[in-house]
This record gives sequence, C-alpha cells and structure tokens, in this order.
Amino acid sequence: MFPPLLLISIIIVLLLALIILFFVVRPIFITMEVRKHGKTIEATVIKVDAELVLSTRGYTTSYFVHADWEDPCTHNVYHFKSAAGSVRAIREAKARGVRITAEATPHHFTLTDEAVAGMAASGDQPAADPYDTHAKMSPPLRAESDRAAVVAALNDGTIEAIATDHAPHGALDKQVEFIHAANGIIGLETSLALTLALVRSGELPLPRAVERLTVGPARCFGLPYGTLGAGASADVAVVDAEREWKVDPQRFYSRSRNSPFAGWTLRGKVVKTFVAGKLVHEEGK
Repeated sequence: MFPPLLLISIIIVLLLALIILFFVVRPIFITMEVRKHGKTIEATVIKVDAELVLSTRGYTTSYFVHADWEDPCTHNVYHFKSAAGSVRAIREAKARGVRITAEATPHHFTLTDEAVAGMAASGDQPAADPYDTHAKMSPPLRAESDRAAVVAALNDGTIEAIATDHAPHGALDKQVEFIHAANGIIGLETSLALTLALVRSGELPLPRAVERLTVGPARCFGLPYGTLGAGASADVAVVDAEREWKVDPQRFYSRSRNSPFAGWTLRGKVVKTFVAGKLVHEEGK
C-alpha cells in the first residue's frame, strides 16, 4: 500500500503529464504533421508581406482592382492566407494607409488543423478520418489561435468580405493520398449556415455577418451591389435562418462533392434567390 502523500504526488504528476500532452505536445504534433503537406505559416506571412510591398508600388501579384497603372492599386488579399501573422500584416498595412481589402472563407473561420488530424470541430459534429483530403486546401487550415485571429479581423473590419472559395474537384482529384490530392473544397452551399453558426456562438454580430456577405464584397471591388437601397438592383436572397439541415454532398446543386462538412447538422438556408428582380433559384426545385 502506497503512503497517502506518495499516492497524491503520483496522481498530481500524472495529471500534469496529461495536461502537457494535451495542451503542448498534441498541438505541436498536429502542426508538424500538417506542415508536411502544406505551406508553413512563415511562408504564408512572408508572401503576404511581399504582396503588400509590391502593391504600394503599383505591381499586381494576386487579385487587384486598379484604375490607373500610375497609381498604387487596391490589393485584395484573397482567402486571407489563414494565419494570425497575415491578419497582423494586413492590419498594420491599413494603418499605414495602404489601399488594401481582404476576404476570409467560412472553412477558415470554422475549422482548424485538427480537422486534418481527424478530430471533431465540436462535440455535436462528426469527425472525419485522419488525412481526409476534403480538409486539404490552400492556404491550409491552421491552429485555433489563427482561426480566432480571422474572426477578430471580421469583427474589426480588417477583413471586409466573406468569400466561399468555391473550388469544385472531381472524385479522382481527392481519392488519392493526402500529399497528392488537389487543394480546395466546395463552399457555396454551406457558407451561409457556417456564417450563422459564428453568429450563434457569439463570435460575430448578425449585422456584421450580413455586411461581410453582401455589401462588403461589393465595396472591395467598387461594385454597386449588396444593398437594398432605393434604385439598387433587386438582388435578394430569401433566408430561413432557423432551417435545420444535414449536409449531404450528394444532394448539392454543385456537381462536385468535395466538402469537409459532410454529415454536419447546420442551421440556415437560402430558400429563394432573385437577381435583378427575377427568381433564379428556389429551394427544392
């Protein structure tokens, strides 16, 4: 029989070991494994910094909007590069007066690199298999701290737009080893519900979410859309914000099925879409 003091000491040591394993070793292992198959955070941030420098000199390296080659162009950082360092670089560039806009995707503010390791994003959503190629994208999924930085940037205006990064791929492009799989997922049909999930979790106010999905993207490119103001084009999405549905890629309107959210239960659905006043989509038809 162990003395009580020794037994308590052993239990404390085991608990400390478990804490270190879960909160220190495990995140490092996941990050190292993901880095084997994707761009490092350092490479991503350096690329963003380089693009910002070039954009101030009138050169184009990504997606840009510019009216005159003689003027510094407005630079739109697409997909937002997913890393906290990229968020910081964009925020600092805006503070310096650099003409820049940025967008983020629902999968980058919903998932982390744990999805690549086959871990569930939350307790009520199913986990995929480790190295499921549907979780492979560019830029790659990052740590929780990076996801939180993207959400913070959506709130404070560093990121003006939510974009789906809808990237259809055939089954053969994904049914290969992780390292050989094509980057990208389809995001159009889950984008609204994932954004509303961010609202329900208290991470993003509803008015801000609507702005990031509508007028925000339009402003990035100087387009007169995303508003229901007088004289605006009657482009309207009718939303049932409480509609609960299970993600089944086989029932997507898209012909591709490469979604990491298969089996998820989401709330929020576009039931009708009007473009210039004309009905172009109706749920179930």
